[in-house]
Order: sequence, then C-alpha cells, then structure tokens
Amino acid sequence: MMASSATVLSPMLLTGIQSIDLEHGELLGLLDKLVHDKPYSTPNSEYFSEITSKIGAIIHRHFENEEKIFTASPMPEDDKAAHIRAHDEILDQYAQLHLEQMSGKQLDRTHTIRMIQKWVLEHLTTHDLKIKAYVTKQ
Repeated sequence: MMASSATVLSPMLLTGIQSIDLEHGELLGLLDKLVHDKPYSTPNSEYFSEITSKIGAIIHRHFENEEKIFTASPMPEDDKAAHIRAHDEILDQYAQLHLEQMSGKQLDRTHTIRMIQKWVLEHLTTHDLKIKAYVTKQ
C-alpha cells in the first residue's frame, strides 16, 4: 500500500512480528513525510490533512491487528488492558484532530506533529515492544 514511504526500522524497534513491524514502518514513513517533505505545511493544508488521514487509516488497521495478536497471547491482563486503553486514547485524539482539521480550526504545526509522534513513537516503545516477550515470531 504505502511501501514507498515505509521506513526500515532500527532493530531496537522491531517486535519480531512481521505485520506489526511493517505497519510501524508505514507509520514512521508517513510521519517522516509530514515532518520533512513540506516543512511549512500547516495542519489545515490539504497536504497535511492527506497525510494525517493516511496515518489514521493505518493506525486503525494496526490497532486491530495488534489487539488480535496480543489478546491471544499470554501477556498479563493488566498489560493488555493498558494497551487497549492507549489505543482508545490515540483514536480519540485522532478523531478530534480530524474534526478540527475539517472545521478549519487553526492548529499549531509543532504541537500537532508532537502529538502524532507520541501516537507512533511513544506508543511503539511504551506498549508495542512489550508484545515481543509474549508472542513468537510471525
């Protein structure tokens, strides 16, 4: 789908689950495009909205994929619940961002990019890498 914009992940960021690692690469590739391709685009621009829409679609697919994998694993129930809560929070933030973009609200580029980085990078390192300990390579 977005193979041309996918980023090759550092070994430190790999879960060992091919489908998850590929989705992480897609998300990081789109985040990189958002930051570097048009550095003066605003969250209200067509370019920025297009990239954030693609990020949203991948996040939805990614979270469904992850949840199928880790809910079937021996991961502790508290970790599973925390991971699902984190997904819900990100999806709520994404929906709010999308509504604000559609309504024409003036959004700060730096704040918006930091929020998206948190969705992708912080979530990956805080939650997704925990999956590695409970799931065999796929």
